[in-house]
Amino acid sequence: MIIHGTPPDIDGYTSCGVLGIIGRGYFRSHPYDCVPDNGYGFGYGFGCSNGEGDGALAAEYARALLQQWVDKLPSCRAAQEAGATLALWWSDKEGRPCNGGDGDPVHTGLVQEVEPPLTPCSTNALHATLDINSWHGDRLWIVALYGKIIEQEGKMAALKREILAECPWQPRA
Repeated sequence: MIIHGTPPDIDGYTSCGVLGIIGRGYFRSHPYDCVPDNGYGFGYGFGCSNGEGDGALAAEYARALLQQWVDKLPSCRAAQEAGATLALWWSDKEGRPCNGGDGDPVHTGLVQEVEPPLTPCSTNALHATLDINSWHGDRLWIVALYGKIIEQEGKMAALKREILAECPWQPRA
């Protein structure tokens, strides 16, 4: 299932497309040669945005986005009610891991499990994130992580992951 819609309206955020670059910005305009009394004139402007911080705003935005889909999709709601942690996961065009892992293509409804011990950045972990701007891929998925979760360096790791839905997104410009 591919879900469609717009992200929630969160004060202080701007987003490009459904998911993408999240940041705060400003715009300034400088008029030149404006004649005060005739109503005509011209000017130019430029825009600039940059971000700083620890990624907490991006994670907050991702949580709000995920909550929107919990409200829309029964699979997300059921996973959350079962105690799962909802997060996002990037894949390549074929649905395979693309941030250092390998594996078979995923699809909506797939439940993946690996053997313990849970060890992030290894074959003994299934990953996800709330920090979507720190990872890359061609397709973005909403996933549920079950059981013990280890968080480190902008990612989450668990022994069990369910693929709930594919999330539309716009690539960064």
